Amino acid sequence: MGAHTGLWRIFLDEGETLHALLVELKPRLEDAALVAYTNQLLEAAKAQSRDEYPEVLSEREIEVLRYLAKGLTYEEIGKQLFLSLNTVQYHVKNIYGKLQVNKRMQAIEKAREMNLL
Repeated sequence: MGAHTGLWRIFLDEGETLHALLVELKPRLEDAALVAYTNQLLEAAKAQSRDEYPEVLSEREIEVLRYLAKGLTYEEIGKQLFLSLNTVQYHVKNIYGKLQVNKRMQAIEKAREMNLL
């Protein structure tokens, strides 16, 4: 119904729950108009998510987080980014604080939810 009327807000307001549903539903859609509408909704949700969390992490923190997500140790991250172990630990501490988490996997999951990764 939304595709024919151009409704967006109701879908965007439902956030992550509806996003997951649309991602799962999209491969099953056969109508080209519905596929296009679903793609538009998913892109709009992604953009809205970025707007809700503007620059939560610095560029360097995002770099560190990407390496954390790849499973690298702090030492390996330091070598990749030419940082000391203490500096990597400092960035990780800031990442955890800004994302309000206590563990690596929680940080990765939250960053993905926020479309930071």
